[in-house]
Amino acid sequence: MAGVYWMLARVQDRRAIKVNRLLADGALIGAELLSRKYYQGDTGGPTLSIKYRINLPEGRMADAKQTFIFPNFTEKTLPPVGSKLLVLRVDDSIQEVL
Repeated sequence: MAGVYWMLARVQDRRAIKVNRLLADGALIGAELLSRKYYQGDTGGPTLSIKYRINLPEGRMADAKQTFIFPNFTEKTLPPVGSKLLVLRVDDSIQEVL
């Protein structure tokens, strides 16, 4: 049981480190929604997976994806493909769609 608690604490610590780095070093960058998939979980809650394209300041484009568990959307209120997004980004490994 102690192993499970340690694992949960580790996950929370890693998330806190990511959030702190985004707040300290992140920049807001525009992006475009390429695709979205909404899954209504049978045993768990709903999940929203999105793919998006970031317009980086140096002129190149980068594609990325993110999954939201228990999103604030329903299947009927999802933003359409092509919608503009804001991404808080530090580098390729640390970014978060707002």
